[in-house]
Amino acid sequence: MLRLTENGIDDIVKSTKRCTEDLHRKILQLQQMHFNEAVVYLSENFEVLQTPLIVDHNKFLVGYHSENIRQFAPRYYRMSSIFLHQYKRQI
Repeated sequence: MLRLTENGIDDIVKSTKRCTEDLHRKILQLQQMHFNEAVVYLSENFEVLQTPLIVDHNKFLVGYHSENIRQFAPRYYRMSSIFLHQYKRQI
């Protein structure tokens, strides 16, 4: 999963801007760790991860982005969704 990110662990961890003091402390602690330590830490403190984390063979999405999340739906579903949306606009 991390090999699909541009910035490694930093891409999957929550921002420290709007979080509790405890979560902020955990994120700062994580940022000081070496990679192997950080992986173990994340498995024990998963609340520091952004959600959802969606991984496919060659696609990766962190957090909820309504436009980008569609790429993980099967093509037939995306196409039917587009047609349905267009149909509703015509009514």
